[in-house]
Amino acid sequence: MRTYPKPTRRFLAPVGDCNPADYDGGYVIRYSPGGQSSFVNVEYVQWDSADDNATGSLYSGDLRDRDISAAHDWIDLARMSESLSIDVDEWRKAARGTYVERAQCIEDIASYYGWENIDSYPVRVTRADIRKRYARVRQ
Repeated sequence: MRTYPKPTRRFLAPVGDCNPADYDGGYVIRYSPGGQSSFVNVEYVQWDSADDNATGSLYSGDLRDRDISAAHDWIDLARMSESLSIDVDEWRKAARGTYVERAQCIEDIASYYGWENIDSYPVRVTRADIRKRYARVRQ
């Protein structure tokens, strides 16, 4: 039986709160599966309550598209920018920027439309799951 190496993860930047095990937030992560091309995702946890035993949803957004605004052409940028007090031109520039800038654009879309419009099938997690998942991140 052939075994495959475990994919490596490199944490590029936090998104939202810097402690996603306690508050809503997550990370921009570069995955490098063995023998395959690497890819970058943004992961974001939304907790159902502030309770220590709460469960939450782990959402994932793909950052491989070089232009987030083109990949999410269904958004109403004018209304979103008005609601979130963001500059449309700066947002469009960031949507074609670095992975971290694109992750911020995904977070803006999710702030206005909800994360379920970014990832329709989130993973249900506990706080212990998230602490284990992000244990290698240096604070």
